[in-house]
Amino acid sequence: MNFNNTKNIVEELTEFLDELKKCHEMQYLASTHKATTKQISQLIDLKESLLEKAGGFRDLITELSNKEKITVRHAGKELYTYDIWFRGLGAQTKKDTLMAQEHCIDATVAATGRIKQDINAGLRDLSGNLIKSDEIEKKEPVVKPLGKKEKDESHLNKLTLKDSVFCWESIKANYGVSKMQFGKKIRFVSDPLKRKIIFRDIEQASTLASQGFAKPAVILAGGVIEELLRLYLEHQNIRPINDTFDGYIKTCEQEHLLKNSVSRLSDALRQFRNLVHIDAEKTSRYSISKATAVGAVSSIFTIANDF
Repeated sequence: MNFNNTKNIVEELTEFLDELKKCHEMQYLASTHKATTKQISQLIDLKESLLEKAGGFRDLITELSNKEKITVRHAGKELYTYDIWFRGLGAQTKKDTLMAQEHCIDATVAATGRIKQDINAGLRDLSGNLIKSDEIEKKEPVVKPLGKKEKDESHLNKLTLKDSVFCWESIKANYGVSKMQFGKKIRFVSDPLKRKIIFRDIEQASTLASQGFAKPAVILAGGVIEELLRLYLEHQNIRPINDTFDGYIKTCEQEHLLKNSVSRLSDALRQFRNLVHIDAEKTSRYSISKATAVGAVSSIFTIANDF
């Protein structure tokens, strides 16, 4: 199963995932007619390379993600079914190409997360092969004692291990929103780098909130909403009252761009962010709780529903 003897299956899948994301960004540029002739040529080459790699990975990814074919329905009727890999990475661009690529990305993320869990649990080797039950019983865990520096930084290591592979699975479970669903809501954010930063900050805010790091989670969540509101107003060609979080919220309210309930939610998050100053934490009454941090992250998805 391992295609490169110098890398394990997780590293190979991670590289494959990075290339899929790059392909999706380039495909989006091409769909908006913003790609140059050179970029289109690079996209074609990249899709050919990815399709070849998918030939080796797809059985494993399908097994672990249970995702390979998508059925398109309308008004309760099945219209047609397509293979996500051929539709997403095929030479011919169709209306479902971007959607198929998003399914390929989601499937690869899910498979990578699952195989990491299996390897950590001793169910698979580093090449991704299943370990026989009798071999698992004979295998004893090797525990390496932590040095003083490693002990001091162990709480930080817990955070760094919560990488993006696991984050969106956790977000889907806790908030009911997949990365693909959220990506559709913020299609007005066309800059690939800005989209990448927004996804990254949401992943980190969710991780921090779940680990009990409430204050930084609220700061990140507030920053994401502030930037989304700014970009949404820019997309609508509306000039805000002023370039502040408060200004963006008030402008959205005045222009009736957000529902009243969501406007109040944005206002509440603005108040949450006011609590991050040290002076506001003189007593436990004003401390930021884990529930507040989780609520701030949830606000991102609630507000995005109105875009």
